[in-house]
Amino acid sequence: MNEIGLNIAPAAECITPWAPGEAALTYVKSLGCSFIQLDYTQFRGGKNFTVEEVDELAEALKRCGLRGETMSTWPEGMTSENYVDYLMGVAAAAPKLGLKVMNTYIWPFIGRADDETIGNYVRALKGVLKIAADSGLIITIEPEAHDVSRDVAGLKKILAAVDHSAFKINYDPCNIYQGMEEAFPYAYFELREHIAYVHLKNGCIFREGIDPSGEKGTRFAPPWNGRYIRWGPIDQGALNVGQIIKQLVLDGYEGVVGLEPHTGNKAKRRMCFEREVAFVRRQVELARE
Repeated sequence: MNEIGLNIAPAAECITPWAPGEAALTYVKSLGCSFIQLDYTQFRGGKNFTVEEVDELAEALKRCGLRGETMSTWPEGMTSENYVDYLMGVAAAAPKLGLKVMNTYIWPFIGRADDETIGNYVRALKGVLKIAADSGLIITIEPEAHDVSRDVAGLKKILAAVDHSAFKINYDPCNIYQGMEEAFPYAYFELREHIAYVHLKNGCIFREGIDPSGEKGTRFAPPWNGRYIRWGPIDQGALNVGQIIKQLVLDGYEGVVGLEPHTGNKAKRRMCFEREVAFVRRQVELARE
């Protein structure tokens, strides 16, 4: 556990494009962090990783003095069947890697209506949750702006439908904001008892010709779907991230806080990570004064 209580975990997927393999681990260690958010880019075989690659990653984590308690399973380019196989593989590898939380997404299971989407997701998770329950792994769902997980009502419907003690929520306030919901305080307090993981970044409306072009993200949910989000510095945006961190401290949250700057090249990513790690630590200090 980090000395500040919250376990800051830079996201490997935001580092491996310019620091592949073990170089990503050593970079995270250079930031003074003891945790890393893992993902498929840590494996040579990507989403089709082997048992040997799991062993290699476990050894690399040990050599670098890092804990990979969380893993993101971004399903880009995968069919729903492929994604389920991928989740099963990660769940099976969890004990070797020391995983405590595996983050998932509902959008690969999109149906003609939200209820169909949720039903598809529930069926897909059955085998995954069985493996998770046997190993103590928690499965979380990350809210995304363009599916049923975008807001509190949708997340509560998903929680009720899955109805499993090993299933929780990844609280990502920026994604909830992009989904046209008040991320804090409303969504936080509505979902607090179900939160097992936190992602922190900031966002606001992107202004063409004014904001840095590299910070232009994806569209907002309706009715703002004609506007794009700006993924800027963690201390700049519509979200009061400092207040969110303060609330996490007040509530005694000691889980992982994933940091995942979405924009820029190597130099900008390094700057963002350094700034974000320092910002989170400072906000924790302020919350404890």
